[in-house]
Amino acid sequence: MAPASSSYHSLVSLERELSDLFDLNGGQISEQRRGQLFERWLNALLDQAGLRPRTSYRPKGEEIDGSFILGGRAFPLEAKWWNRPVPASAIYQFKGKVDGKLVGTIGVFISMSGFADDAVDSLRVGKVLNVVLFSDGDVKAATSDGFAEVMEYKLRAAAEEGEIFTPYAPRRHREEASRLIVVVEGRLDELMLTSFAKRLEAGLASVRPLTVLTTLGRDGLLSVAEAVAHSSSADILVVADAGDTFYYDGGRLSGDVINGKVKILVVTGGVTRWLPEGNDRRAGSWSPEEIVEAVRRVDVHELAMRDKAFAVFAENLGVRFKGRPPRRGVDETGA
Repeated sequence: MAPASSSYHSLVSLERELSDLFDLNGGQISEQRRGQLFERWLNALLDQAGLRPRTSYRPKGEEIDGSFILGGRAFPLEAKWWNRPVPASAIYQFKGKVDGKLVGTIGVFISMSGFADDAVDSLRVGKVLNVVLFSDGDVKAATSDGFAEVMEYKLRAAAEEGEIFTPYAPRRHREEASRLIVVVEGRLDELMLTSFAKRLEAGLASVRPLTVLTTLGRDGLLSVAEAVAHSSSADILVVADAGDTFYYDGGRLSGDVINGKVKILVVTGGVTRWLPEGNDRRAGSWSPEEIVEAVRRVDVHELAMRDKAFAVFAENLGVRFKGRPPRRGVDETGA
């Protein structure tokens, strides 16, 4: 890892400044102005890590937001903070710029506003992997663990698993053996599971510490789980929709990882079936506020009695319901 620079910026101050930028979100500042402020902030983050950042430059008529040096290699960088998710076309445009550089060059694409549906999976099926993606969660994590560590984590996952986007699990979470790290496909799943974990804790008992990682596409579920498992003392649970079962063949995982480390919970119809009216509404039709309110109204004991998959999720969090026998496995698809 690169040594820290003599910059006056500390990770604590950078975390505070990033929070201030988020507070300016929601129409209080133009997209262009926020992008300028974020570019300046990102340059300070890279400088703090001793990565010798270079700001925007234009080689041969192109425009690249910047670059940095890690491990003796230069990494072109593009960062976006739009008012909408970044589409696959923007990533492909950046990938085209990286294609024209020295063989072996890897680009870093950061989106603080997320990625459009299927954007990440469309790149996962590409033939050449020369870009790694950062989400807003990865950038936030860099203010605690440092950008160099987050970057090295992602590079290793890309090299070993061929994964273009591996959401970063904070070091302290991976070192906590009592923690459960859940890997899910989308933001909706993440909100659902974190809300249910809070509901279980509020209504019944203490639960295991929980971290939810979102792969932004079904194709990354197992590769992300394996990457996390190799660097973690925590248990890993993949929660998948039964409609995508063919993507979750346990044979893709090496034996030492699947045995006792990575478990797979398949939920027929997706986790929205745990909500009132969940079977009658499209998953994408739920707003975050509606999900939080719906989870608050759920009788979790009654739900566990009638839904095996939910009972298994709760048991992995350390909550076992009276009247529900322990499950021998976690590959549960029925109701």
